[in-house]
Amino acid sequence: MDRVQLQTIARECATPAYLFDIDELISRIKMVKQELAQPIQLCYAMKANPFLLDALKETAASFEVCSPGEFAICERENVPMDM
Repeated sequence: MDRVQLQTIARECATPAYLFDIDELISRIKMVKQELAQPIQLCYAMKANPFLLDALKETAASFEVCSPGEFAICERENVPMDM
């Protein structure tokens, strides 16, 4: 996300807003995996940010699901049950 995109969003929202750069998240996850001396498997707890589920299907090894609502989101997004 660059400065122009941020300014456009700020003008359109005209209120405090929460922005999440999914590309940056995925980049950082890959960096952490690469920098560690051994392979890791990321388990994403989707409770706080279930909107990231689709973006993390390829990056996370598994998802922590703690409620029927979270399970329904996984079903809707076609997350394999072994994840």
